[in-house]
Amino acid sequence: MPSGGFPTKSSEWWMRKMREKLSRMLEYAQENVPFYRDFAEARGSKALRLEDFPPIQKKDIIQNPDAFISEEYSRFPLMDKQLIARTSGSTGTYLKIHWDRRNYIESMIETWLLRKRYYGILPQDKQCGFFTTIYEGNKLVAYTEGQNTLVQKNKITFNRNNLDKEKIEKIYKEIYAFDPKWMMLQPSNAMLLAQCIEEKKLPKLRNLQFIELNGETLFENVRQQLKQVFECVIANLYGCAESNTISYECPNGHMHICKSGVHIEILDDVQKPVTDGTEGNIYITTFCNHAMPFIRYNTGDKGRILKNVVCECGNKGPVLELTAGRANDYAIDRYGEKVLASVFVRPIEFVNERIGQIINQFQVIQRDIDHFTVKLVVKKRYFNWQEAIKKMYLQNLWQDSLKDAKFNFEFYTELLPDSSTGKLAYFVRKDFKEKENG
Repeated sequence: MPSGGFPTKSSEWWMRKMREKLSRMLEYAQENVPFYRDFAEARGSKALRLEDFPPIQKKDIIQNPDAFISEEYSRFPLMDKQLIARTSGSTGTYLKIHWDRRNYIESMIETWLLRKRYYGILPQDKQCGFFTTIYEGNKLVAYTEGQNTLVQKNKITFNRNNLDKEKIEKIYKEIYAFDPKWMMLQPSNAMLLAQCIEEKKLPKLRNLQFIELNGETLFENVRQQLKQVFECVIANLYGCAESNTISYECPNGHMHICKSGVHIEILDDVQKPVTDGTEGNIYITTFCNHAMPFIRYNTGDKGRILKNVVCECGNKGPVLELTAGRANDYAIDRYGEKVLASVFVRPIEFVNERIGQIINQFQVIQRDIDHFTVKLVVKKRYFNWQEAIKKMYLQNLWQDSLKDAKFNFEFYTELLPDSSTGKLAYFVRKDFKEKENG
């Protein structure tokens, strides 16, 4: 692949290379990974086609993690050539990911090529970000209140646990002194910095050119607010600890699939492929990581694949369109039926479109079958519009089975991310007894 980020060979050549890479990973897993070796033995022969492999859920790995780790990495010399990554726990479950160090670097090459091509960002450029936990090697470091900043050569990161207005202001002043060229943030953390800048009338970052957002659903009102405050380019990265980058946004707003490291399938709720362009559950198969291959693994997210997209950026590969919410984000209506949490997003988008991007952040909490709390962060000059906002929200909640539910609205100046995950989920369902269907 050239420095520009895209293959110079024909698309047919590129697809053939990816099929070869996938074939090698499928064969490797059946030879070295207990779960897939047992699968091959049970069927009487190795599976040659991806669709013959069983779809995997995160709970399958959590219940028996050793079965999904290559036995080559349990002994010398490969045992010493691996690093450990962790999922954030934003879905309520944590997973430890084993990576071959060389594979980990390999999985990030395409991302860095795209950063350079699209946005002029290089590995040596000064960068800012946030962390939830600190690791030295593969061991968790116990840090104290005074260890909230980590500086590593050209990179500065900040502890995103237990953030408040005072900490955010202190962090921003450190960022200003560090003077980064780009920042890698989650949308909720970026919004906290933006709100701090506006409220405290703090100076803009002098050399900031680019903000890369990841880890949470990026809504258009958040993007526009960040562009206005930081006066720089905003782009979205979709990925996970299990594979690193899955798709990356070009300047034209398309989330191009990073096909050198991952293969994507869209499956329905009974794990059958959907037709092109249809929404479903995102399953990935990783090409790079031999220490812990993920084959037909459910990311927990929903989306659709768009093929034959003509994009001015020059990338001719398929585009992944993410839909609002994770696959496990759903409300329960009065009939005991599941309702996708994305229904709560439309009223927010309608209010912002109708009045002018006045809602900066929101969170909907289901406390019982018929009881919801809607938390809203509204621009200061619209804070007295609360009754009009409530009415407009409920009028545009197009879900008949929720029409009789009670919605309490609460207005805030900011919403802080969860202290344990560092993320702000836009929908939360509290534990309560669900009604039986019918």
